[in-house]
Amino acid sequence: PEPLHAIFRPLFVTAFCLADFLAANHFFGASQLLFSSASSKTAYATAFCLRRQSDINSIALTSHENREFVKSSGLYEDALSYDELERLDPAVSTVYVDIAGNSGLQHKVHQRFGPNLAYDCSVGAAQSLVPPRPDRQMSGPRPEFFFAPDWIEKRHKDWGVGAFNERVTEATIAFYRHLSDKHLLEISEGRGLDAAKDILGDMLKGRTEPVRGHVIRP
Repeated sequence: PEPLHAIFRPLFVTAFCLADFLAANHFFGASQLLFSSASSKTAYATAFCLRRQSDINSIALTSHENREFVKSSGLYEDALSYDELERLDPAVSTVYVDIAGNSGLQHKVHQRFGPNLAYDCSVGAAQSLVPPRPDRQMSGPRPEFFFAPDWIEKRHKDWGVGAFNERVTEATIAFYRHLSDKHLLEISEGRGLDAAKDILGDMLKGRTEPVRGHVIRP
């Protein structure tokens, strides 16, 4: 359906590539992935893609308000609020999938896992208007930005453009089916620039519900 493509198509390609990148690198030797902003569409789309190709544990970090939504997605082994980070075992080798872009949270994750943080994958800035600036004194691996176009180019060479598109399309259809089965998306439509302005303002202030998908028409 058109609204689903409008909302998910660009970010789902990023999610597909991110999951493929992590799996191709054998999760950098880690046994679990830790997602910040786990209720974001990019995060749970990545978790969905990972479930199709691996049994690695995916752990969600999210706000208190979004925790039930994250649990209902069925895509994470556990869902913790941000203030429950200390519940995680620091001895478990972990990859941090940073979609929040919150430098304070990033520092806490590095402190918590120390030498057992295998990789810090910087993906987005869901909680910030600017890219995070890691603390130079922060322990553990240097955050590495994941740039999807580079991975797309690699897979085009590895698989061919047609085969890449077929894999993404097949995964997209399965993802849309999961959204429907789990009731993870309610579409709201607005019209005109004023509606777009209001929704953007709510997004920037963190007032949008994760279940909501917004489509603006002229």
